Amino acid sequence: MSVETWRNGNAQDVGSQCSKNKVHDVGITMLSETLYCYYIKVYDVEEVNLLGKPFPSSKDHSKWGVSMNVDKPAVCIGDVNRQVSQFNRGGGAVCIEDKKLWQAFHGSVAKYEKCGKT
Repeated sequence: MSVETWRNGNAQDVGSQCSKNKVHDVGITMLSETLYCYYIKVYDVEEVNLLGKPFPSSKDHSKWGVSMNVDKPAVCIGDVNRQVSQFNRGGGAVCIEDKKLWQAFHGSVAKYEKCGKT
């Protein structure tokens, strides 16, 4: 997922994150237990392009994410910055799978930070 959040000020940015090992998450239903394993890859957007105009993340206070996979066209809108100072703050996000919305957000990502930069 590529994410666009506030990355200015004195706060320490989280940076792009790509897990090298699978992360385990246990999903429990009333009748059985399911174990989900997945790799985490979250890329910080550095620049968006809107109507042919580049727009750096340093000038943007929005908080959204878009999947990198066309087969899972998810878009999330949130309310917390990806900075260490935000870890103790409440917040959340709402996500939707919609191909047309995904195309608009995914198509606006002009540049993102690769893993291992920070």
